[in-house]
Amino acid sequence: MLTHNTITTLDGGPHQDVTGLGDLWDTINTVLLVLSAAVLPVVGLVLWRSPRWAARRRTSPGWAVALRLLPLAVLAVLGALLPVLTSAMLGGGVTIAAVNRRVCGLPMVAVLGLVAFLGFGSALAGRLVRLRQTRRTG
Repeated sequence: MLTHNTITTLDGGPHQDVTGLGDLWDTINTVLLVLSAAVLPVVGLVLWRSPRWAARRRTSPGWAVALRLLPLAVLAVLGALLPVLTSAMLGGGVTIAAVNRRVCGLPMVAVLGLVAFLGFGSALAGRLVRLRQTRRTG
């Protein structure tokens, strides 16, 4: 029923409150805002620990380092694609108009995507820069 209400509301239809949650959009946006806020300390921790991480991997082969950096790269790409993926999952398609229509209903999807893309992208870049500095000096 929640999925039906979400799609019905996105398409401009009436919202049926059968769950007792009140306004579903406020609930979803609040959860997405909490997730966005939770990403920031994780990114800060990754950046803070990057000198130690790079020192441990100074002599590691390139393929091993790439495997260690893969999760950050995947999270950054998923952050960039989050509004498009959300629109596709809600049945709106992946056109620019459909994505804009879905993001207007859930603005925190765009915020979470932006925070994840910028946060994990900067964490990835920070680790790469620190690793390069460590390998030059060591």
